[in-house]
Amino acid sequence: MRHIADRLEMFAVGAMVGAGLMFLMDPKAGRARRNYLRDQLIHGINSSRRQTSRFIRDKRNRVRGVVAETFGNGRGRELLRKASRYTGTNLESRVVG
Repeated sequence: MRHIADRLEMFAVGAMVGAGLMFLMDPKAGRARRNYLRDQLIHGINSSRRQTSRFIRDKRNRVRGVVAETFGNGRGRELLRKASRYTGTNLESRVVG
């Protein structure tokens, strides 16, 4: 019984692929459909790039804000000295310069 279901499934997939190709390759309206599909794809790519850029810019600004708050109140160097004792490296020279 499973063998028949597999064949029927393959037939259905083939019919859908064929119908999709006919839809896009239609001599009368196929060009407009392909252009619309291309435009939607380009719009999606551009939208994703914008959102990714906004996300990265937001995270970068948040990190800069945390660093500014940490070093702005005068406790930043003290925190780096304490952390340096635990890690065994001179974090102050790496971060502050």
